[in-house]
Amino acid sequence: MGGLIYGSVIYLDQALVAHTENPNWKFAGLLVGYTLYYILFRIFDWLMFVILDCEALYGFDSIFLLDDRKNIANIVGTLFFEEFEYEEMKQYLIEKTGPLHKCRSKLVNKFGIWWWKKMGEEEFR
Repeated sequence: MGGLIYGSVIYLDQALVAHTENPNWKFAGLLVGYTLYYILFRIFDWLMFVILDCEALYGFDSIFLLDDRKNIANIVGTLFFEEFEYEEMKQYLIEKTGPLHKCRSKLVNKFGIWWWKKMGEEEFR
């Protein structure tokens, strides 16, 4: 979908500056093209949220999903925990993360873009 929007914006941008060599018109065409792209993509985000209940990832979230096997970076760390009751801690974390919708969401790929999709109670358990 993003490619379709991008292609439409480039076509409109080229149509605006096709018959002139005036740099002001080229700048205006670029400005109109980028503005249309931004508006259309925001509308697309809104439609995905309303129709499919998907929220777009932010830039720093999605950059990790676009990596490939050649760029693997392992960060090793050590943590020490005191002994605790697993089931009690599990219930505590489930209760505390309930209001945080991204802690109850999964990643889905639709139209070549990664989205947060809220899981139902059964799916979460």
